[in-house]
Amino acid sequence: MAIRNIDCINFFQAVATGSMECLRKAFKEGDEFIANVAKSYNDMGETPLLVAIKNRNFRTVKFLVNKLKVSVIQVANNIILFVDLSQHPLILSSQTTRLQKICILELIGAAYIFDGTRASRLHGYSCWMQAFLLRQSTTDGGSTIPKSPLQLSNRGGTALRNQLEVQTLEQLEQLKKQRRAHWKVQASLVSHRIFSELGYFPNLFTVVYLFIFSLKKWSERQLGTNRAFKVSLCIIELFDNQWWEDYIEEDAMRAWEVINNTLHYLCAILELLSRLPNHLSFSDLMFLLRFACNHLQKTYTSYWPTSILYHTRKSEISNMENLILIIVTLITEKQNILTPSDIQEFKQCFAQHIIAIVCEWYGIAVSDTGNPRKRVPLF
Repeated sequence: MAIRNIDCINFFQAVATGSMECLRKAFKEGDEFIANVAKSYNDMGETPLLVAIKNRNFRTVKFLVNKLKVSVIQVANNIILFVDLSQHPLILSSQTTRLQKICILELIGAAYIFDGTRASRLHGYSCWMQAFLLRQSTTDGGSTIPKSPLQLSNRGGTALRNQLEVQTLEQLEQLKKQRRAHWKVQASLVSHRIFSELGYFPNLFTVVYLFIFSLKKWSERQLGTNRAFKVSLCIIELFDNQWWEDYIEEDAMRAWEVINNTLHYLCAILELLSRLPNHLSFSDLMFLLRFACNHLQKTYTSYWPTSILYHTRKSEISNMENLILIIVTLITEKQNILTPSDIQEFKQCFAQHIIAIVCEWYGIAVSDTGNPRKRVPLF
């Protein structure tokens, strides 16, 4: 919230000048005033803490931390926001190529925007502006470096509202007038493009942030159900060939959480969309069924972070089995409009899933070709 009355304007002035007498007097206004100050920012999008750090009033910083009950993490974040990244040694270094500097600025800008606060968006905007100026620079006879937008899959494009990445300074300026969701879509497009150019796409960073700023909003009733379904398809598509068991332990845990939370949300999403059958195509349902069956089989065997507790794994298996049952029911309800090849495809996929379950009961693993093979019991 922005605080605009004269008392709060005076409060920000006191923070900027480091007037401890005025600050102590202001905090005598009571708990409601303190609560409002803790959530406030000035016309530049700066919090009281950021203003104090910016003016190097460290006594004031300590006072605000104590009064506003600010965590050490918040202090660190505000200090980072004050740093002029254009003056960072990595950006100034002659050893860093112009394209590398552009990528660094664009990725840091995306990370700021994913943070979600107004101050972070402004810093992200500043990073992107500097990156654009570097792209257009012709200093020392250099040529401009245009962007090469990433060609997303159909599911990826739909999840990101079929938006195109900002290509010009004029479009970047127009971004200031857009809602937060639009900014985060742009941040996703930027990070997807850069990681793709570097050969690191898809990766955990892009998937986790897509989950946080999109699908998690559905659980908070800030995203429509149909949109949440499209985002779920995109997240699962990104994970389809990037399994979480390939990561180190800490990252595997994070990936495990994202996959299983996505599948958990999908149960509720599909039950809601089942009342709107036109929103659920056979191809999307089969895509989900294959992924869920494959994920369940991997969880049945030995692919999960070692720190996952047995009861947690058992609960996730139950959730996945429930999801598979929902998908199978939805496909079965469509049998009157399915083609013979569709029905055959469904029967084959589901039969492979049944074989995997039976083999699990008898302590036999299933190879990638669908043939049973002996394996060591899990417990």
